[in-house]
Amino acid sequence: MINVNVDFKPDDFGPEKVIIVYDPRTKMQGYLVIDNTARGPGKGGVRMQPNLKLEDIIRLGRIMTWKNAAADIPLGGAKGGIVADPKDPNREAIIRAYARAIRSYIPKGYAFGLDMGLTESDAALVVDELDDRKASTGKPAYLGGIPYDELMITAYGVVESVDV
Repeated sequence: MINVNVDFKPDDFGPEKVIIVYDPRTKMQGYLVIDNTARGPGKGGVRMQPNLKLEDIIRLGRIMTWKNAAADIPLGGAKGGIVADPKDPNREAIIRAYARAIRSYIPKGYAFGLDMGLTESDAALVVDELDDRKASTGKPAYLGGIPYDELMITAYGVVESVDV
């Protein structure tokens, strides 16, 4: 497993950490950007797409900093990304490799969550791989999670945002 901290020129707010990870066995390539932890551990989902770029993950990490602060959530901002097709037949191995690669940041520095291309089953993989129920949000109800899709959590958030 290769884990590289990137020398990145932050502004006054972040990012605090820009990490590029790679697993030669699975060919997993991924990113973790912890933008700002002034309010608590960095929180933001991990997306899985074949054409992800580090610059996009940096930008999305900043958006999560603002979003969590605006909602007065005691968490900072972060974002993760796995450069892979969500339909990859080695999906489980790739997600497990990503979880192992960022293990040292979870849960004290980064709160793993779900974004495009990942499901609550993937959150369960992260919990299993790290042997820690606190390793991920968005996990299935049987692991103590909230069924995001069933409760249409994202749709609710959009409606609330429009009302504001």
